[in-house]
Amino acid sequence: MKSRLILLGLLLPLFIQAQKRLEFEKMSPMLNEGFAFGYAESDQDIFALTGGDDFMNYNSFLQTYDSRFDFWIGQEIKGLPIMKFASAAYLKTYNGLLLLGGTRPFGRDIAKVEKIRLLSLDDFSVTELGNLPEPARRMGLAVDGNKAYFFGGSTGMNTGSLGTQYFNRSNKFFVYDLEVGHLEMLPDLPMAMETDGGIVDGSLYVFGGFDGNPLSGIWKYNIEQRQWQELAPFERPVSSYALTQYKHYFILVGDFYNGNQLIVYDTQAESAEYFKMNFSGSLMGASVVGEHLYVYGGKVPPPNRLIRSDLYRISLSELFKSKEQ
Repeated sequence: MKSRLILLGLLLPLFIQAQKRLEFEKMSPMLNEGFAFGYAESDQDIFALTGGDDFMNYNSFLQTYDSRFDFWIGQEIKGLPIMKFASAAYLKTYNGLLLLGGTRPFGRDIAKVEKIRLLSLDDFSVTELGNLPEPARRMGLAVDGNKAYFFGGSTGMNTGSLGTQYFNRSNKFFVYDLEVGHLEMLPDLPMAMETDGGIVDGSLYVFGGFDGNPLSGIWKYNIEQRQWQELAPFERPVSSYALTQYKHYFILVGDFYNGNQLIVYDTQAESAEYFKMNFSGSLMGASVVGEHLYVYGGKVPPPNRLIRSDLYRISLSELFKSKEQ
């Protein structure tokens, strides 16, 4: 009986922590509902590029949100294939969006998108930078200076003996030097998976993901030493989340099953805190712009299939006040 009480005492703080609730406010919705789009942000704008509005429809549409005026504008981008599940990053030096990976329709099937592209936000021209060595959907993408790191994803679909379709996952890891146009293969990911991550203080952090099942692992790659390190995992698996950064924190928003979940990961303490939001979703976008966290688009987790255009925001001061309580 005593051991059970001790266990309960250890678990209770985690339970209380997981019940912290965040109240986001609704802002002006996106022009079009969407999910599985590439997303990024500049100092004042949010970008949602390509994506889908249901399981069959793809697009090459750019939606841009001006956080100063709570206003969306949109335009079709010539030179881009219609696609979804692509990864995007804003490049301040080029005032453009780096876009890679994803899938596009190919007759009644789907095909992988093979090109690395740069979309200029000055004139909306598209430049092809080269071919991906291993095209995949839902690749992780992190940019540090002139170098773009991309990794993992799903490389293709096979049909099993019972007619069930499944994806092959990738453990490949590459860096592309945008200044000189050089591509290099790096040490493989710890496992083959769809995942995402970002760079803080010379290390790439990779969070959870999917390898046929949702994952809870956290891994750290030292860029200078070229070594992977496994860190303490999340309390439970997380996949189909949106990811953004603030200082030395990563913020994971949503989940395939636990759509109202938000996680703040502190890279200095190498620890996570868990919250519940007043809405739910997966395959959304998330951006820190100014003093706010924004979350947009996505779809409601199973059993619902609702695709949304909603835009929510919460002040960083409120988020981190909740974190410290």
